[in-house]
Amino acid sequence: MHSHDANRRGVSLLSLVVILGALVSAGCYDGLEDTTPPPMDGGEPLPATVSFVADVQPIFTQNCAIAGCHDATTSALGLNLEAGVAFDNIVAVPSQEVPTQPYITPGDPDNSYLFRKIAGAPGIVGSRMPLTNFTFFEENPELLERIRLWILEGAMPTQAASQ
Repeated sequence: MHSHDANRRGVSLLSLVVILGALVSAGCYDGLEDTTPPPMDGGEPLPATVSFVADVQPIFTQNCAIAGCHDATTSALGLNLEAGVAFDNIVAVPSQEVPTQPYITPGDPDNSYLFRKIAGAPGIVGSRMPLTNFTFFEENPELLERIRLWILEGAMPTQAASQ
């Protein structure tokens, strides 16, 4: 090998190191791939961790666990979505309407019956939820996305609250 070829390789390698260093310094490249699932509505991605207690339960409390629907007294179709019991009542639990499909299938919103009901997916039995406002999740797509992301992350009972 000629010293000229060795010098050229050294300069090329040094150039690559300088370019990567500049990208890292500028915050453009951290060497890791972004594994955050994309949002359904094309908006900004949500934080990488969604908390059931802090992020998902309040949605159920305000829209589902209300008098006459999925509260402890009524429990429409046997489903109580009140705080403290909702998680155990939905994750990996067969739905009443389609027993072959759990309310929530961790990691799989497309096979989570409850998610499909609130998203208004084709093939659901009965009406889109919530009954009191069928368009709630159309009007609040970020809340539907929060639930979808929680399911994609594994539908864990306790995770750090999102920022």
